[in-house]
This record gives sequence, C-alpha cells and structure tokens, in this order.
Amino acid sequence: MNNPWIDPREIDWQDGLNPLRIPAFRRNRNRYVYTALQNPLMVALRNADGLEIHLESVPDAEHATIAGFAPYEQIVSLRPGSFIIATSGSADHGNDTATVQITDSETGARAWSQPVSIANATGSPAKYFDRPLGFTPPANFVVRITNLDNSANLVQLVLWIIRPSL
Repeated sequence: MNNPWIDPREIDWQDGLNPLRIPAFRRNRNRYVYTALQNPLMVALRNADGLEIHLESVPDAEHATIAGFAPYEQIVSLRPGSFIIATSGSADHGNDTATVQITDSETGARAWSQPVSIANATGSPAKYFDRPLGFTPPANFVVRITNLDNSANLVQLVLWIIRPSL
C-alpha cells in the first residue's frame, strides 16, 4: 500500500471537497482536482467559517451539446456575497472551438473585456481569477458560450464559486 495511514479523527468529514473524504478527489483518481484542492487559497477557503465552495456546471449535462455556430446563454443565480474564484472546462472539438463570457445582469460588468476562448478561460485543473468576481445583488449573471465549430460541440464550463454557508 503506497498511501500513508491517516488517523480518521484528523479528517474533516464535513468538508465536501476533502480528498481524504471523497475517493474521486484523491491523487490517484483525479490528479488535477487533487492539485487544485491542495492550492493554499483553496485550503484556506475550505477551512473558513461561514463559507463553502460550490461548483456550478454551465450548461447542465442535458444542454451541453451546442449546435454549430450557435450561442448558448444561461442565467445563474448566486447567494448574495458569493464570488467566482476560478473557471475550468472543455470543448469536445478542441478548446479553441468555443468562446465564453460572464456578465453581471445588474451592472453589465464582464469577466473579460471580450469573449475569450474556452482554452483561455480554463486551466488544468482551473484558471483562477486575479481578483474573485463579485456580483451586485441579487447576484444573477449570464454565462454566454458560443460554439465556433460548424458542427455540434459538447461544451462544458465549470464555475468555482465561494458562497456564504446557510
């Protein structure tokens, strides 16, 4: 057995993103997620009182295939006081075959000055923003993904959100 023994009393069983609790997040199962979860910022946020990490997938699995040269828009609602700290995702036909833009529905403020390629909006495992994106209450924003390929493309963007706990 290559993994060291860990005392179960040292595991935070309430942390939904703890790799020791969730086998799918362990290094040998998904090294990209494991690496992201070990980032000092992520560890600090996971351990912060009153905050929780939420991953929002846009579009949902039911609508993930976007027709050729077509846009897809989805309104996402967040709890007041939430921030987007990172994005990750992919496009089946290559990460240069789709663009993405995130816009605050109240102010019109955008995450990027113009739509960016999925390749530039995502990372391995996530692309962290220099400053977390906050939104004006009621914290609704629009995610617009445009398929640049001439055929249907399976596109997924995952928003890494820090939000107040309930």
